[in-house]
Amino acid sequence: AGLPMNDPRNGLKFVDIPGGFIANFSNLERAVLYWFDIIKKFGAVNVLTKRHKIEDRVGFLGDKAFYVTRPNSEITRCIKVEKLACIFTNAGASLPQGQDPFVVLKVPHPEYDLCFESSQVLQLVRALKAVYRQVTRGKDLRICNVPTYTEAAVALQLERPDAYEMTMVVPSTKKQLRRGLEKYYKERGLPMPTAQAAVVSPQAKKSATGDGPTASGAAGADPAEKEDVSVPMTDPLGCFLTLVRLPELYLTLYKQHLDLDLLDCLDETDFKNFGVSDPAHISTIRSKRADDAFMAEVEKTVEDARKGGNWQLKSGLSGAPTSTGATPAPQTGGNMEVTLSDDDDLEGLMPVKGGINLDSDDDLPMPPKAAPAIDLDDDDL
Repeated sequence: AGLPMNDPRNGLKFVDIPGGFIANFSNLERAVLYWFDIIKKFGAVNVLTKRHKIEDRVGFLGDKAFYVTRPNSEITRCIKVEKLACIFTNAGASLPQGQDPFVVLKVPHPEYDLCFESSQVLQLVRALKAVYRQVTRGKDLRICNVPTYTEAAVALQLERPDAYEMTMVVPSTKKQLRRGLEKYYKERGLPMPTAQAAVVSPQAKKSATGDGPTASGAAGADPAEKEDVSVPMTDPLGCFLTLVRLPELYLTLYKQHLDLDLLDCLDETDFKNFGVSDPAHISTIRSKRADDAFMAEVEKTVEDARKGGNWQLKSGLSGAPTSTGATPAPQTGGNMEVTLSDDDDLEGLMPVKGGINLDSDDDLPMPPKAAPAIDLDDDDL
């Protein structure tokens, strides 16, 4: 689609639809997506059994909203990210074998809350934070870490209100974003970022092929060698790891969608699951994160890097970061204003239920009763 590997507006990596879902979700290949996974959705508690109704669903995150669909791609929930009040999650906590972390998206009335389990919750939390910061122009999404679902349940409204009507928000298409970015960089005399592949360490290559740590937390070891990996000083995680002399860990953690704030959620076992096995490295990360003066230095370095150019540091080097002298890189996370024009490629993008209302802002309208990408028999649902 002519786009860079990451969305410059928020720093998130674009994701493709997994092969096993192409038949029903092929229309979403045109959409800007940052997260896609199978989820187990918790409904309201049954008054007789006192247990939650659990449904298998598919969830995905675009640049405006989070969506829940049935396996046939029919959308049942659409939650605008900017309307999130907070998130409850146990992501990062040590869980029993076979148990996936949960997340609760807390949404004010007239919406209702959404609770589900997924092996990719930690990555979703990171992506939601980045999108929220982008759409609210710099505000931070409140994350409430709770060890068990029971502690979050007391504040939840999982039952659909009688008067509830879903409002559909259409994600941007890749074509829209590409055009918007091209205009943005052209007006500022800057080159359009390209989808160049980064030089990665052997351990990171194993991670990408499934032989090392994965996004779901499979065990792995620290990178054994320090390859020539460019660490962006505009990314708080990259800047932090560089200043603590551990830049070789950047790709290992970044590829698993971890950011600087999420490091605070990890215990020693979690660090090892995400590929940081050296106790000295874990101790260094924890102690420096707790050092307010040091974190202020990290914050200032990131700010200077974003103002002064495309800063980076090679993983084998030490000392203070230096600018490459490249053209100034625009800031992300709510500071980059990219105007997206109407797209003539929206027809059939989102298979939805009938009776969905469109809100009154500038979101693009959808066909009222678009059919799913593929018709399924009742047996398949």
